[in-house]
Amino acid sequence: YLNASETKGFPMARVYKNQTVSPGGTESSPALFRPDGEDEVKLIRVVAKLEVHISGDATAQVKNINFHNARRQFSLASLTTPEADPVYHNAQALKKTGNNTYIYYMPEALMTSAQWVSSGNKLINYFVIETAMGTTYEVPIITYDGIIPGDAADYLTFAKGELPEKPDYQIYRNHRYVYTIKKLEGIEIYYDINPWEMRQSAFYMGYGYNVGVDENGKITISNTVEACDPHKVTLKTISPFAFSDNTTEKTFDNIDPSASGDYALKTVPAAGDSYLEVWYNDVLVKTFTK
Repeated sequence: YLNASETKGFPMARVYKNQTVSPGGTESSPALFRPDGEDEVKLIRVVAKLEVHISGDATAQVKNINFHNARRQFSLASLTTPEADPVYHNAQALKKTGNNTYIYYMPEALMTSAQWVSSGNKLINYFVIETAMGTTYEVPIITYDGIIPGDAADYLTFAKGELPEKPDYQIYRNHRYVYTIKKLEGIEIYYDINPWEMRQSAFYMGYGYNVGVDENGKITISNTVEACDPHKVTLKTISPFAFSDNTTEKTFDNIDPSASGDYALKTVPAAGDSYLEVWYNDVLVKTFTK
């Protein structure tokens, strides 16, 4: 709900239906399975990101911001129908980051005929701004891609369902909901929604090990529980690329199932460049191309 780390990340998934898995290859170098013909599994976050930016005169007035009705459960597959009886968190504080920005990560939430009421909202996701003077402002979270109807600066009138056109209170995975609060007296809220920017990375699942390369050129080899002798993973850069220490080859042969190794490229490849080969027990199994 508040952040991800290298050891505790966001749940992510990608569902492929009606695929044929053909036989072939060997035990140490099985035939590659490419669902829908894709070379990479394009993972999708099952949560959405909320950002609340405090600016102008409101900066000094905010005491804290709490989130209400975040779902306690998530689904790896995209939801198609609302949960019958969702379990949710009552109130959790948003995490404050630099530049007076508060963030929170919301599990996907679908609901039927949800309506905002003055009290007792049990389904709609919303956050509450509390000022240093004790005043509170409840802000419903909506999914609306366009200009807010009516007075564009009067977000709350529309979000609380007080206009003929009604808001959509669904929370959709892998979206980024951005709120900018410019003042709290006669509250001004600027709203924006867009797809959550994807992190570009590549990943290869080998026999007893995984190799991942992130957008900054960091390479990680990590064993799985199936790692067993013989077990030698060799990384070879393709000219003109090299590792950060100017070498062109790294070998990883630790058989411990929990072992891992980190390496870094000296320069990050551009689109279309082939830059790294993965050899397993002296057999070429993967070539990474940006």
